Amino acid sequence: MFLDKSLINDDDWCRCCYEHDLAYWRGGTEKQREEADQQLRDCVYEVTGNAEFADFMYEGVRFGGSPYFYNWYRWGYGWGYERGYGELSIEELNQVRTKLLEIDDDYPKFVCNETKRN
Repeated sequence: MFLDKSLINDDDWCRCCYEHDLAYWRGGTEKQREEADQQLRDCVYEVTGNAEFADFMYEGVRFGGSPYFYNWYRWGYGWGYERGYGELSIEELNQVRTKLLEIDDDYPKFVCNETKRN
């Protein structure tokens, strides 16, 4: 729900968003969500060097990403609305692994229009 790169300079935080979106799709515990949001903030700061902007994005996902909101980008959006917070079961983890294996390694490059970072 946020721009993947700057409209005024070369800053491009698309990969940060892509990785954050995968974490939100997967879902899990409240602690895992906090960690995913912190990783987004840290990644955006690394890319932009702008702490205020990174904090702004962090606050946005903290405010708008609750698993209890009826939106498609909520925490755990890969599952039904009733899922909420909680450890993923073995069955759910296996479903996640299977889906992730189906994603081409070049997909983030396609989505973000970039070359792969090492």
